[in-house]
Amino acid sequence: MLVLGIVAVMASACSSVTPNTTASANGSGPSHVYVALGENGEGNPRFLANVGDGWTQMFYRSALGTSGTFYDLSMPDQTVADVLAQELGQAQAVHPDLVTVWLSTADIVDGTDPGTYGTELRQLISALRRQGATVLVANAVPPTLESAFATCTQRFDGCSAPDPASSSVVLSPSALASAVTVYDRTIASVAHQTGALLVDVHSVLVQALEGGGVGGILAPDGSSLSEQGSALVARAFLHTLPASFTERR
Repeated sequence: MLVLGIVAVMASACSSVTPNTTASANGSGPSHVYVALGENGEGNPRFLANVGDGWTQMFYRSALGTSGTFYDLSMPDQTVADVLAQELGQAQAVHPDLVTVWLSTADIVDGTDPGTYGTELRQLISALRRQGATVLVANAVPPTLESAFATCTQRFDGCSAPDPASSSVVLSPSALASAVTVYDRTIASVAHQTGALLVDVHSVLVQALEGGGVGGILAPDGSSLSEQGSALVARAFLHTLPASFTERR
């Protein structure tokens, strides 16, 4: 534990990144460095009611147990361009061997051209892959949930009236569904091109919506994932995680 603590402090000092959780290694397995990037993690104030119930924490505990260091670089309402400008360098500085990327909602809401989005996502993932990181990239949430998140863009106190100063694009249901489909195809293509592993969060949440509706996925504020919704997302990432990260733990 002492050694890992020193490593975490050194990484933080060099990169201005503070690990969300540092755990001691058990057994003879490797000590992993996990970084979460995206607008849907515990760095988002919408998820701070109980940080331990967020999907990135659930994934971290289940995937790495007590063998690894977790840097949560997720931030609210981030586009891929935001992450390229603000978090990529920090992520690279701690040399992760595992990275999760879930970035689409803010770009869809902001009306980012899918071609531009794909180019930027490819740039982000390629930079991480060149350092040897295994990258798990998730696709977009279903339109029903995209719509709920969109009404809360740049707001952290739950869903109410949209911020009049927001630059968000108000899409019709059909336009939103079309945008999500195009983005999902773009994300799948980028994953294939870069060697990232595609996490089909979209299908998992669609099945949950068909089985129990929005109430089982979103928290009471209507703009963040509930504990149940977070568990579904964490499980989707776990199912895609290579066995090499969990063996010999």
